[in-house]
Amino acid sequence: MAVVNYNIEDNKLHIIIQTTKGNFQILADTIVDPEGDRCVIYDCYCISLKSVRKSATDINYYVDKIKRFLDYYEEIGGSFLKIIMFKMIQDHIGQHGRIIDNDLMMIVSAMAQTIKVIEGGCDFKTLIDSAIIIALNQFVDKTFITIYDQTIYGVQPRLIPLKEYSI
Repeated sequence: MAVVNYNIEDNKLHIIIQTTKGNFQILADTIVDPEGDRCVIYDCYCISLKSVRKSATDINYYVDKIKRFLDYYEEIGGSFLKIIMFKMIQDHIGQHGRIIDNDLMMIVSAMAQTIKVIEGGCDFKTLIDSAIIIALNQFVDKTFITIYDQTIYGVQPRLIPLKEYSI
């Protein structure tokens, strides 16, 4: 079973992974949110904007996704990434009752960063495509997309069901 720990030095998150394949490290930038909590910054594909942007989430939450991925990776094997993706989405929906596109892409990011250090590379776009296809085919009623509307108060996000969104 993989062991995952982390520490923060000079606004950099160092995620240390110990597996049977060896020891690995993921480096990520951090930011302090308006409430004063430190968050990890990750690449997030925004489905409605059709572009990759930076997003941030709670460090423990992100590290937990990495741990969960590694548990499945060791149990099922790295050749079965779509099955692992399915299980991670299913777990998220089991915990929260739904999955929002940003959470889906946070899972993709955690998986991609881990695969990159363990296997020496990762096709981020393929993981994104797999996540979207799995959400469409298996979890369409539990998946929501963030739409951004221009209002008199600036750009405002709102959620719509995936089944109402045209990809």
